Amino acid sequence: MFLESWRLTEDFQTLVWSKNRPIGIQKAYSLDQFDLQVRVLDIQNVKYMTGNFSQLGVVLIFSRKLQFYILQIYFPTVLFVIISWLTFIIPPAYAQGRIILTITTMLTLAALFTLST
Repeated sequence: MFLESWRLTEDFQTLVWSKNRPIGIQKAYSLDQFDLQVRVLDIQNVKYMTGNFSQLGVVLIFSRKLQFYILQIYFPTVLFVIISWLTFIIPPAYAQGRIILTITTMLTLAALFTLST
């Protein structure tokens, strides 16, 4: 992400990072699905036809947490698939029970995937 002025040239405004702490993220702030890393880029001067402008850059790096996806998506999905296999154990004479178990499994999976996105 780059920050720069589109109006004031570097003669009137020069952007600089704070030396102590250029970007602050609250310690209590966390993401369940991702780890967040912040990298500050060097200050650059950019030339346009209208003049020279100072530009600040920052890179936000999101890396996935595998544990979240295993516990929230994969494990419940495998569990519901195994439960759906139980319909093959129920005798065909009890078709209503087989259908109810299958529909309940599908609705539960649909709700799970809706909540996880």
